[in-house]
Amino acid sequence: MPVPVAPLRHSRCSRGTTHGLLALALAASACAGPGGDEHPAGGGDSAGTGPAAPNSASAGAESTYYRTVAFLSMANRQTMIVPWDFENRSTGEGVQRTFRGWLGRGGRWSQFADEEDEEWITPPSRSPWGILLRGEARLIVGDGGVVRELYYRKGIRDLSVRPGALIAEWRGSGGDTYRLHTARARLAEVEYGGVAIDAFATGPGGQSHPPGWLLLVGDGPLYLLVAESRGAGSHRAWALRGDDETLWPAVALSWTETATYGSVGLEVPVAWTLDSGDGTLVGEIEPVASQLQAVGGEGGVLPALGGFEVEGEVRVDGAEVRVRGFLRSFASR
Repeated sequence: MPVPVAPLRHSRCSRGTTHGLLALALAASACAGPGGDEHPAGGGDSAGTGPAAPNSASAGAESTYYRTVAFLSMANRQTMIVPWDFENRSTGEGVQRTFRGWLGRGGRWSQFADEEDEEWITPPSRSPWGILLRGEARLIVGDGGVVRELYYRKGIRDLSVRPGALIAEWRGSGGDTYRLHTARARLAEVEYGGVAIDAFATGPGGQSHPPGWLLLVGDGPLYLLVAESRGAGSHRAWALRGDDETLWPAVALSWTETATYGSVGLEVPVAWTLDSGDGTLVGEIEPVASQLQAVGGEGGVLPALGGFEVEGEVRVDGAEVRVRGFLRSFASR
């Protein structure tokens, strides 16, 4: 369940110090509950596989598969963000599945998936990376396991996300895949237009979190994705402006300001700079709203899942653009 956070106490970091997207942990407990009916993606175990299914050799080993489908609507300064997070941990005994979903609107976040929908175990599978849902969540997929619709209905809640045409596909280190789509969302029978990013990553069974990433959207339109590079201590970035696509194999995403959460003295970033080192990509962003949640583990300090609605300004090849977007981070201290 979401972890309440205390008011922030701001402090400054030395400019130019590079960190990961987020390095935080919360002293809290994660809850798991009994399950309900399961709903295979598209009616089969292999559906909902993601942008690129792992090869058969890696599928047999103990592995963890991460996928986030996040909808963003930035029209008329009315931001709406809907991240759906899926984590499948495959072992010889079965597949431990975790599903979390949030709704961010007007600077406020709420979790729409109930605790009993969050975590459960299914028997061993030939395609453990496939999405399975249960309870009030449903999934519709198309050819190749492409997500066509995610929806959640319970009580007065009526929320759906429908990815549409593919805008771009980018591949990071370690086979991580990021697909950007046009998208529509519906909330309480009201339709919203925007984009959806479908992020897919794999890791060894004991890995604590996948790479974090940041998606920024600006006029033009400009789409800018920044993703952590595995084990490299840096990031990779892609920009799409019209038909022009640019790759930066190494960029620095640096904290320039932090805030302290409550009595535990937990420092988290509240301002970042972005710099490619050659002047072709620079920027500054800050959070508008954030949500943090402990996501399980052992001991008093647990890994945390963070999401930030952000805004700021970037300069790409000399052109300055105001941007807004979403930063997704998984990390532990």
